[in-house]
Amino acid sequence: MQQINSYKSTVFIGDDTFIYLQEILEKQFADSSIVFVLVDSNTLNHCLPVLINNVPFLANAEILEVESGEASKSFEILAGLIEAMSAMNADRKALLINLGGGVICDLGGMLASLYKRGINYINVPTSLLAMADASVGGKVAVNVANIKNIAGVFNPPSFVFVNPVFLQTLNEQEWLSGYAEILKHALIQSKEHWEKLKSKNLFLTDNWSDVLFHSISIKNNIVLNDPFENNERKLLNLGHTIGHGIESFMIENNLYVSHGEAVAAGILIESYISLKQGFLNENDFSSIKEVIQKYFEKLNFKVQNTDSIIAYLYNDKKNEGDAISFVLLSEIGNAHINKSASINEIKAAIEFYVNLN
Repeated sequence: MQQINSYKSTVFIGDDTFIYLQEILEKQFADSSIVFVLVDSNTLNHCLPVLINNVPFLANAEILEVESGEASKSFEILAGLIEAMSAMNADRKALLINLGGGVICDLGGMLASLYKRGINYINVPTSLLAMADASVGGKVAVNVANIKNIAGVFNPPSFVFVNPVFLQTLNEQEWLSGYAEILKHALIQSKEHWEKLKSKNLFLTDNWSDVLFHSISIKNNIVLNDPFENNERKLLNLGHTIGHGIESFMIENNLYVSHGEAVAAGILIESYISLKQGFLNENDFSSIKEVIQKYFEKLNFKVQNTDSIIAYLYNDKKNEGDAISFVLLSEIGNAHINKSASINEIKAAIEFYVNLN
């Protein structure tokens, strides 16, 4: 098992993490007045039995269930969960365990942050995306009016238990959604990690504990230096300015896209902006383009949708005033925050993406 000490949180990674989860629950949370496990309709069936079979402490936990999917990250669902906990007389000594992907970790983090001004919570991520991206940092949020994560707080879980056993439950699209974030971590801070990822076949990788450890470590080092995203932590938004715009546009138009697929498109589009602004050289851009195209199909939107996508960019949390902020690359492993691009540059980059073969 590998361990990462994060900001107000500890992350355990490996096939034996259930042993440590049981020990920590017995030692630190034995006096919890009530224990809740938050699941969605998928993790209820595929992951909860595995967790309870391996962690006897949770045999009598109360189960909170929501529908799977981004629609559950809403104030309406959040209010319903608060009402359910209140109906069971949960007090501030209650413990919440979030068993699921990014939606469950975000929603559960908000629930734990707001219920009676805060209760302890633990994340047990079950998707590659949640393992790589939601494991550290403590950013939790819900969506409002199709705008991703616009309402949220910083509140890290007490512990995170990353067990690769849950990866066996994922379909190809869920694998890819998480892989986009792993690629992002390498692009912003580790060319060595990028080259290792590039040389492997995603679906043939056999030691996910090591891949996750290196990826989470990159993010954790950034978070420790800037826990509240005032400066360096903005690097983690590579691909997300455009990616969130695409994601919001497609949700609004009932076109399914996973978060990671949108981020992958965003990485390629923002890398193109980096290239055209003279930051990124052709070789590095070609390497990025090759890897993104190897795994991710081009998303189904058109050039005439560009203005609608750009309209969402103005709601990005990194913006200051009227300027749209980007993370741009000067080389693989070296990224820069607070960069801007003109509307024409953004349009040209989106058009480049749409016209890819």
